[in-house]
Amino acid sequence: MNCVIWNVKDKMPISKFKTNSVERFVGVVVKVMPSRYVKKRETRVASIEISDETGSLVLSLWGTKADSHGLLAGDVVFFHGVWIKSNTYN
Repeated sequence: MNCVIWNVKDKMPISKFKTNSVERFVGVVVKVMPSRYVKKRETRVASIEISDETGSLVLSLWGTKADSHGLLAGDVVFFHGVWIKSNTYN
């Protein structure tokens, strides 16, 4: 497991996120899906499920980040500047 950062100031619980907002949060990587090529955008995307004590979300990493993130299940992570939107692809 990577570094634990539970005491990050101003972190928001995942369950409080609102669509079309930019958030910062601390969570645990639950599942890392293999990256895949998206023909329409001509790039790769990786999906990573992240959770905290209030809920979970799926984070999409695009382009070069899709294959170079290095995250593993069980890692504790801090993200900031994450754009929250509804899943429009299902």
